[in-house]
Amino acid sequence: KSRITGSVTAYKSNTKDQVVPVGLAISSGFSTYLTNTGEVENIGLETQLRLVPIRTESGFELSIGANYTYNENKVLSISDDQNEINLAGIGTAGIFAIKGQPFPTLKGSTYNRDDQGRIIVDAITGFPSVTSNISILGNTEPKHRLGLDLASSYKGFRLAGLFEYRAGFVMYNGGSTGYDFSGAGIRST
Repeated sequence: KSRITGSVTAYKSNTKDQVVPVGLAISSGFSTYLTNTGEVENIGLETQLRLVPIRTESGFELSIGANYTYNENKVLSISDDQNEINLAGIGTAGIFAIKGQPFPTLKGSTYNRDDQGRIIVDAITGFPSVTSNISILGNTEPKHRLGLDLASSYKGFRLAGLFEYRAGFVMYNGGSTGYDFSGAGIRST
């Protein structure tokens, strides 16, 4: 058996005519309908390396593994009459497919700021003052993923641990507004 194994994969793939739910006016009697539409391009790299530094005659084995993935994607088209589709929403945020942007894109409201970049607090409510327009906040799919694992096995028993790091994306946290209100949130300091 090999003590060192690895692989590298580069890819470019285009996905066409994905099935997506599209919102309808409630007055139609339906909330959404499913349609085949759009094209998304993914370009990336996947790497993997595994080392087995300890392998004994009695059957004990210790292995260490690592992997790294980079993925960049873009919505190339939605349909002839649309450049944007709202796929899901919660509060003032939503997940969108937007032509020319990464998929999925998070859009939502942001805070008003003064000339020094500090968040403006509403004098009446005490809440941070929110802009009236919806902005692109970023891509919700990580561009970078790094995984590390350690595994030991002996006579049919296996014990393993895994660590994963993700970077290059944004997340929505609806519970953070309470922290912002009290001044304890990272966005309100």
